[in-house]
Amino acid sequence: MTTYSIITGTGSNLQENVLTNNDHEKNEETTQHSNKERTAINKRHRAEDGQTTCHLAEQAAREAMHAAGKTAADIDLII
Repeated sequence: MTTYSIITGTGSNLQENVLTNNDHEKNEETTQHSNKERTAINKRHRAEDGQTTCHLAEQAAREAMHAAGKTAADIDLII
């Protein structure tokens, strides 16, 4: 018997709370130019206070289930 897995849906979670390099330089000892030069990051999406990676992962998993047309009962494993 062959065992295999299939990716049937993917999901993501991008928070609405955005911190731009300009915002970041106000709070840190850095400049927008050096920040972009060093990291290639223009903006960051930040979780709200009290949110954890579990909250973000749950929302992404629900999106993936919806994309795959599946319910939690249909799934054996989430990676």
